[in-house]
Order: sequence, then C-alpha cells, then structure tokens
Amino acid sequence: MSIHGAITFFLDQDPGAIGVSALSCLASSLNEPGVAHSLVEQHRPACKEVLSRLVAVANDAGKNPNARILALESLYGISNFPDVRFRTGDLLDAVQKLNESFEEFLETQSTGNGDAQLEMLTVLLFRCSDYMRLKAGDLLRQLYNNDDARLVSTLQMIMKKRSLEWNIVHACVRCMYELTTPVTYFTAPDENLPIETTKVSAFQEKITTILIHFSEGKALQELFAELGARWAIAVGEERIEQILEGQSPVKDSVCDGVAMRFLGLFRYLAVMLLNLADFCERMDLVRGYQRSFITQHQSFLGDTVIPFLSLTLLCWEASCDTTLESQNNPFMNVAISVLRLLRFALYRPSQALQESLALSLRALTRHVHRLESLLCKEYVGMLVIVLTVEVLCNVNAVNVEPLTADFTALVNLISTDTNPLRPGAHFTVAQAFTYCLSNETSMYCAPDNESVSLLRQRLRFEDAEMANEAARVVQALEEQLGMLQTLMMELAVGQLIGDLSLFASYATGSIPSGQAPPVKTGACDTKQMPEKEKKKTKHPAKYVCMLTRKLMREPVVLRNGHHFELDALQEVVDRVGHVDPLTGEAFDEEIEVDMGLQQEIAQYRIKMAARGDNEAAGQEFQMGT
Repeated sequence: MSIHGAITFFLDQDPGAIGVSALSCLASSLNEPGVAHSLVEQHRPACKEVLSRLVAVANDAGKNPNARILALESLYGISNFPDVRFRTGDLLDAVQKLNESFEEFLETQSTGNGDAQLEMLTVLLFRCSDYMRLKAGDLLRQLYNNDDARLVSTLQMIMKKRSLEWNIVHACVRCMYELTTPVTYFTAPDENLPIETTKVSAFQEKITTILIHFSEGKALQELFAELGARWAIAVGEERIEQILEGQSPVKDSVCDGVAMRFLGLFRYLAVMLLNLADFCERMDLVRGYQRSFITQHQSFLGDTVIPFLSLTLLCWEASCDTTLESQNNPFMNVAISVLRLLRFALYRPSQALQESLALSLRALTRHVHRLESLLCKEYVGMLVIVLTVEVLCNVNAVNVEPLTADFTALVNLISTDTNPLRPGAHFTVAQAFTYCLSNETSMYCAPDNESVSLLRQRLRFEDAEMANEAARVVQALEEQLGMLQTLMMELAVGQLIGDLSLFASYATGSIPSGQAPPVKTGACDTKQMPEKEKKKTKHPAKYVCMLTRKLMREPVVLRNGHHFELDALQEVVDRVGHVDPLTGEAFDEEIEVDMGLQQEIAQYRIKMAARGDNEAAGQEFQMGT
C-alpha cells in the first residue's frame, strides 16, 4: 500500500511552517482503515519523521492552539495501530519528548474540550507503557496537578468509550485502585524509622477527597452503570445465564474470554472500593458509603457482582486440576476479594433486599453448596465457603424467604461434614470451618442475629468452646506439620482470614498492603509455603476491642479503661442496658467515640499498610479476611 496522500502532503511541508490544514488532513487520514497500519508497518522511516514533526508542533508554544491539539490527535490516531513493539518503541520515544510547555498548554485547555485532550493523552500513555507500567502517581503528578478527583473523572470518561480495547479499561480501574493505596503517595522508610505523620495525614485527605467524589456525586453510580452495562452485553453475547443455570457447560472460550476480562476489572475494583472504607478517617462518610450499597446499588450487586462471582467459581471448577495438591488458578483470589466486598456492602442492611439480589444470593449459595467438597480441599476454597456464610449471615438469610432453605442446607452440610480436611488429617472439614469463624478479624460481620444463632447452634460452639476447639486444631496441626503445611498450617498459625500475603507471597515473595492480588495466581505452592509463613501481627493492646479482640475503627473508652468497638458495645447496651461487657458492672457514661484514639488507630492502619503488613492494616480488601 502506497503512502497516503495526506501523509505525503504533511511531510512536504516546511517543518517550521506546518499549519492547521496539513495537520487536519493528517489526523483525518489516520482514522481511515489501514492508513496507520500501512504507515507503521510499510513506511517506518516516514512514520518516524511524522512522529518527530508532530511532537515538535505539540511542543511549540508559538503554534496555533488548534494545531497543537491536532498534533495530539494525530499521535493518538497512530497509536490505534495495535503493535506492542511499535507502541513501546518508536511511539514511546516520541511521546516522552512532549515537554512541560505542552503539559501547561493542556492545563489551559481545562475548560470546554480540554478534558477530551487529557483523555486522549492518557490513553496514549497507557498504550505506550503497555498498559501496566504507567502508574496513577505519575499521571497524578505530571498531568493532573495532584487533583485526584479530576483524574478519577477522566478515567471514568475513558471507560465509557466502548470502542477502546479492554486493556485500557483494566488500566483505568487499576489506576483508580492505586489512588487508594499509600504507596502511590509516599514510600515507607526502613522499619526502624518512623513514617512522617504529615504524609499519613495527607494520604487520609486524599482518600476523603476520592470518597466524597464517589459518594456525593453520581460518580459511583455511573461507574457501576458502565460496568453493569458491559456485563449485560457479555451475558447476552456469551449466553452466561445458561451457564450459571447449569444448562450449558463452561467452555474454554468463556474462561479465557469474558471471565478473564471481568476478572481484570474486579481484581482492582473490589479492592479499591474496600480501601476507601478502610482508610478514610471520617466514619460519617464511611457509614453513608457503606449504606449506599443497599439503598442505591442493590441492582449492581444482584445483576452484576454476584453473577460474576458465580461465574468465577464455575470457571475455577472447570479449570482446576484435582490431581494436583495445590492450584495455580486465576479465579479464586478475585472471588475472595469480591466476597469481601459483598460482606462489606451487605453488613447491617438498612432495608429489605430486592428480589433480584436475593435470588442472585440464592444461586451463589447453591453453587457453593454443590462445590463444597471440592472447595474445602484448598485453603482459598475454604475461604470462599467461610465468606459466603458470612455474607448470608450479614443479610440474616434465615429471615429472607428466598434464602432460608438454601442457607440452612449449606450450614447443615458444613456442620455435618466429618470428612477429613486432607487424607490422613485428624480433624474434619466442620472443625476447620469452625476454626475459621473463631479467628475472624473483620469488623463487617454480623455479631448476632437469627442466622448467626442458627450457625452457632449447628456448629455447637460458644466462645469458650471455640477457644478449646482452636487449641485442639493447632495441636493436631503441629503433630502433622509435614503433611498439612500446604493448607492447614495457614489455618492454625497464619492469618486465616486476614493476610493478603498468604495468597500472593507464593508468586512474588510479598505484596505491599492494599495491592490487588496477581490475576495469574490462586493457591499456595507446597514447596514455597514453609519459607513464606508469617506470624500473626500483635496489635497494640489499646487498639484492640476487649470484647471482639479485633482492631477497632470507632473506639469507645470507659472510665475504668476498658475499650470496645462502638458497634460491639452498642449491641450489648441494646440487649442488657449500660453494662460493661467484661465485668457486668453498670455504667452511666455516654457512649462516645474517643476521637483521639480513633485517629491514632487510623494512622496505625495506614502505616502498617505502607509497610506491607496486611493484617495490621486490617484491610477487608486484601486476600485474607
């Protein structure tokens, strides 16, 4: 294919006198089918010259503003050619030469179509960096003047352009997630050195800004609407409903196609949404945000999130190799993150579940029930069972008509499963499940309702019995260390529901707190785990609720020095009045959150997250509970 006439005309111009007309023709021609492909593949010397001239025009502060914008549009048009070597080679070399003058020019265009230019440049940068290498912090500092809300808004606008490749959508969600992690804003010093409080406070302000952006406008609603619409299209094209209903098998094309595309979304989305709640110091915002999932976003949960979760379990079933002792499956880690998001979203629901949400939960429960014998053979599978039960307890499934029978059946199945967890093990699936619950660290678990009571009744444990059972399990594990270290040593000495590193360390050694799990991993490698075990973090005693033994978010300190999580103490007060849960003594104090201690704990969480200590950070978004 000969070189396009518009490109020839552009190259015939004097480099210093390139005008709007030549640039306009060039930009239009690059959008024609095959033109960019031909320029890159068949006329590389001419392509390099075009790139060089476009950058020169963009950088020239004396040029007509329209000419500079057309230069950007032309660079964008060339980037549409999907060749990784070209994008990360010649195109990257050219784009890196865009100077501060051009960045300042874009900033002056911030009204009108200015954001459209930023969108183009952001997509261009994603492509040049092969989608993954460009970090949110770089975008924030170099293009967005440290304006987090503006960056999030631009990323959302980019996501709405369905003609763009899925890698761009994944990159946008990844950057949103990165904006909710401490490492984007500061680097933690050596463990022997303190983290500057000013840096932690600045990060908290950033999180508050992003949460306000999502909560007080329509940003979150629009994000969910876009993802829901994309899911609905996939459901129709791939006949997902038939797969979820068991009418069609899960084909490789589904596992490798639609499931993997949405896996790339939810691996970051679930973590991001939980980071916002975990790191925001303003609990009024957090509570309103958490309630909004029930009051405003039930349809997203019921029509998109839970069906996707069910599909991940079916893809895991279809792709796992039951002959292997450990799995390296991409679906389970994301399933666990999404279940944590559901647990958070459905904690203390302020209104009844919509029918679609209840029916989706019922379908999920049935999938977990059917897969129970397969799930419980793996650590990550056991977490899926535990988290599913916690989600159902949070919505008080016993009192939700579509869920009652299936919840009861699942609890009965687990509580009566006397099969050994592994061949030769001295304890059962039911005992391991019980131990999981007794070591729960999340604050987003219903402490007491009819469903929790049923669960306790079936498992026949109270607090003292739970402790005894845990001790027996630990003793059994120690006796069988060699045989059980791949799975149940994690249940005994690991952070059973609170440690991302247990899921990620087998692949990378360690992952900074708040980092989304690797999409290509799913279970612990048997040979690596003994080297990677990590002792459970011991929090400062004053940060831990004396009733639940969990890290507090809203601490209440009584005159006698006893300290409790607000929700936990309020539960006791609602049942028996103003009584100290530990001593049984009455107190006449107002139940108020200790704001100083709350801020101290909030900063402690962020500091631990910055150092990569996941359990200390108490993050519900991580790969442990």
